[in-house]
Amino acid sequence: MHRPEDLSPRQRETFQWVKNFIRENHMPPTVREIGEAFGTKSSSVFDLLEALERKGYITREPRKARSIVIIDRRSKQSGGSQAQRRGPRKR
Repeated sequence: MHRPEDLSPRQRETFQWVKNFIRENHMPPTVREIGEAFGTKSSSVFDLLEALERKGYITREPRKARSIVIIDRRSKQSGGSQAQRRGPRKR
């Protein structure tokens, strides 16, 4: 099981920022919005998001701007695999 310690300081900061963005805006941020918040290039944001996904903190859908989903790690620890999907649902 992954622990917060397995994230680099930058990954931890980005992950927390994404969680806060979702909570405040009821939708996930785009790569551009993350880059603007941290003053970094989109390619660096992609690398950070790939690391978070690989480590089991988020999931994403390819070629979708607002596709970041925070994985509910408490459910994973108890044997479930639910993800927290925030934001408007498509009908």
